[in-house]
Amino acid sequence: MAGSWTETAAAGGNIVPLFHVAAEGERRGGILMLPALGVEGAFYERFAEGLGAAGFEVAVMEMRGNGRSNRRPGRAEAFGYREYVTEDMAAVSLWLRAKLAPGQKLIALGHSLGAHMAVAAAAIAPSLHDGIVTIAAGTPWHGAFKGKVAKQVKFLCRIMPLLHLVYGYFPGHKLGFAGREYRGIMADWKHLAARNEFRIKGEAEALEPRLAAWPGRVLAITLADDKLAPAPAAKGLVGKLTAAEVDHRILTGDDTATRADHFKWARDVGNLPQIVAEWVG
Repeated sequence: MAGSWTETAAAGGNIVPLFHVAAEGERRGGILMLPALGVEGAFYERFAEGLGAAGFEVAVMEMRGNGRSNRRPGRAEAFGYREYVTEDMAAVSLWLRAKLAPGQKLIALGHSLGAHMAVAAAAIAPSLHDGIVTIAAGTPWHGAFKGKVAKQVKFLCRIMPLLHLVYGYFPGHKLGFAGREYRGIMADWKHLAARNEFRIKGEAEALEPRLAAWPGRVLAITLADDKLAPAPAAKGLVGKLTAAEVDHRILTGDDTATRADHFKWARDVGNLPQIVAEWVG
């Protein structure tokens, strides 16, 4: 079934665009899909429709500052992981739950940065979802990479404060990494990249112990040809959820119908919707 764009209001006044796909046949539950850094929600429309065909009610959340969002990063607005989870993600979760029957599960499915948010929500606002699926996602910690990529992450961490001071935002479009991003998002990302530790501005209580205590289910999907989120990086992210039931799978092009890299899976979806559906049960 073809999806359509709509919107919902978040705390703080932000209007969150979302791409909605109704479930076909018997509904399995809901999936709240969270995009990668700098990627518009429209990129995931085909994958969302595949999930709808597999029986899920789906909402792809447009990240603030991207695509159809009426906001753009600038010096005047502070927007980090906490605001993402407690404002925008909370609003879309509430919107999607209203479409589900009592007892049906809502799964947060995150790609790359979106997976950081799904994991962070397990500590900050665990009622927002009932389980996590990560696809092509991992910690950006330099220690999870080798060679050139590790050096690039370290360099980015060093220059990021200066970039934020000069521009008032992260100029990823000038660097070939992500797009024009909120400095708050990137400052929180930097803590993960430098120390593999969630330290989120506005959260007084340490997040790592809360993550370790979260008792939910996780499906972590690594793509075999993904240089941006290899298996060690994926383990570095979902490994924080030590009390959770984690199913980590490494998929190849046979599963994705295309080269199993960081992005192509979303356009040529292959068996991924069925894999998610079987895991949800």
